[in-house]
Amino acid sequence: MTTRGRRGPLPRGHADGPAAAAFLWGAAIGHVYQWFAHGDHAAGNTGGILANAVLIPAAMIALAALDVRRPGSGRGHIARPAA
Repeated sequence: MTTRGRRGPLPRGHADGPAAAAFLWGAAIGHVYQWFAHGDHAAGNTGGILANAVLIPAAMIALAALDVRRPGSGRGHIARPAA
């Protein structure tokens, strides 16, 4: 199944990345709020979990963008001769 974007169809895995990023970045905002509003420095709230909630979605989106733009992948811009 594909999702239609500005540049054409994307593989399903590429469409799931932004949704996962929105969820994890929302969780990161909640962790930061708990940290500052309530002083919650528990191991499951700050530190590694907070870094993962920010960095993993950023890496997923960056890798998907690189894959779409990769020459020969059939999913990026293709130079077409003028008609």
